[in-house]
Amino acid sequence: MVSAAWIRATSKGLWRGAVWIGLLSLALSSRAAAATHTWNGAAGNLWSLPSSWTGGAPSAAEPNVVLVFPAETANRNMTNDIPNLTIQSISLADSYQVSGPPHVLTLTGGISTTQGSSSTWAAQLMLTQDQTWTLAGNLVVDAPMHGTATLTKRGTADLFLAGPSDFAGSSRPLSIRSPRA
Repeated sequence: MVSAAWIRATSKGLWRGAVWIGLLSLALSSRAAAATHTWNGAAGNLWSLPSSWTGGAPSAAEPNVVLVFPAETANRNMTNDIPNLTIQSISLADSYQVSGPPHVLTLTGGISTTQGSSSTWAAQLMLTQDQTWTLAGNLVVDAPMHGTATLTKRGTADLFLAGPSDFAGSSRPLSIRSPRA
């Protein structure tokens, strides 16, 4: 025979367990997984073409977007025609030419390049968080850069900032550090 006290204690324990499971689920769901989009260039050179990406085209509504541009793919001369994109990181594994005015791409994590590559980035960038760019291949940024972040350049390749930078009104100017290897 089950006593009333046991039922109350068990119900209370189950309720506490359900509350903890709910809180844990909420905490884990707030850490969204990265949405990785890999360029294949199959449909053309515009970023908005879903068939030009494995994983579909990135959208402004996605959190934690990672863009991967692999070696040996079609359409390495492309245009960001998607407004209001926020990108966590960009990986350039070959020589690419990226344009995109007038759209400003917000970058929160950084850019990496591979050895032997030489890419030109001619799409406006907004740097909103401190980040590290790891360059094994040369990168020319020939577009306006805005923001309040500290940019740390690592790697043996060259970073050329050919476009204008406007950090007016920010509490911190763009700061670029290049530590010795």
